[in-house]
Amino acid sequence: MLSFRTLATLAAVLATASASSITFHNAGSLNICYMVEVSSGTFPETATCGVGTGIPVNAGQKTTIGLDPSFNGALTAWTGTSRGARYEVNFAATAGSTWYDADYQLGMSDGTVGPSDNRKLSNGQNSLSGEPDTLAKANAAWSHTTNQAALLAYPTYLKQGSDGKLTYVYCDTNAPQVVIDFFQVTADFDAYIDAGSVAGVTPSAADAEAVKMADANSLQVDTQDMTIVAY
Repeated sequence: MLSFRTLATLAAVLATASASSITFHNAGSLNICYMVEVSSGTFPETATCGVGTGIPVNAGQKTTIGLDPSFNGALTAWTGTSRGARYEVNFAATAGSTWYDADYQLGMSDGTVGPSDNRKLSNGQNSLSGEPDTLAKANAAWSHTTNQAALLAYPTYLKQGSDGKLTYVYCDTNAPQVVIDFFQVTADFDAYIDAGSVAGVTPSAADAEAVKMADANSLQVDTQDMTIVAY
């Protein structure tokens, strides 16, 4: 028979494992404020962030926020007035599970979202959404990109150094399709760059591959203990 102490320890472990929470780990050098958009449930918003309210996480800080299982919302990383990645976390859709993704349609920054225990997806694949180093991911594809001139015509989104490598990348709602396709298809970012499928809308032939690859970034894990890391 298990002792009272063992049973208490087991209960504590199970309670922790089944908790609905998001841990914010700022491994970068800049302070971040995560603007919160709540579709359901509540979130303890504590500061002004971007165009709303949210939670500040200073450089080097790690903090965990307990949430109720009905939470469904998005958290956008802001550094000052610069809008970064948007992380969508949905506990409400499936009991005991989380649907989630990293979204670079409105802004881009280095970071990931995934289960805190780093478990794999049900298909055995990596469970992180987002890119820890967006510039490195873009540069990995740059040398075999055939339309560099067309992309460099948009310096708001890509800039190249004298050595031929990219020195800057960004994305937002005004990015042209050629830029979206580079990040989503050519560089294969693990995040939404394209909006993905829209009910009742058939994508054009030129956009079909980007739509398909964007849709692949909606992930699900059987835990509601999630972590967002900024780099």
